[in-house]
Amino acid sequence: MQNIMRQILVIACLIFALMGSSFAASSIPAVQDSKIVSASDIPLMVGIMKDLRIEAEQVEGEPDFSWTQNDMDLTLTSLWSNPEAEGPYDELMLSARWAAGDVSEESLSNWNAASRWGRLYLAEGELVFESDLHLMGGVTVKSIKGFITRFMERAEATREEMEAQG
Repeated sequence: MQNIMRQILVIACLIFALMGSSFAASSIPAVQDSKIVSASDIPLMVGIMKDLRIEAEQVEGEPDFSWTQNDMDLTLTSLWSNPEAEGPYDELMLSARWAAGDVSEESLSNWNAASRWGRLYLAEGELVFESDLHLMGGVTVKSIKGFITRFMERAEATREEMEAQG
């Protein structure tokens, strides 16, 4: 009887250990929000995209990503502020592209004059909305996540605004 009880106890402990490690792994963010960074790299950006639950394709060997959401093609690109001297990626640029429709140059000009959050322009029959985040001096991972989230929200709102005008 004691042998059976031990076996049940061992099995129960194994089940709880597996459940606990699975729960712990899923609840711990890939990157700590309070961490201050002044450059992006592949592990950081993979962790951020994972934390934000964005399923994106990573550009091989680069901390750059592309994905599609709500009929928009989105791209996150890590850049050097000084392209002549390869160094750490200290700037993030997000862009969203969608079919332009009937948008006038005047409405684009008016939008850009009123916006402090990004820039909007026409390229190859598509509207392109872009915004940058400079990492020099240090920003928290939470700020980077917030920037990406706000960008996606602003891109959707901008697309809706432009479609309503067209």
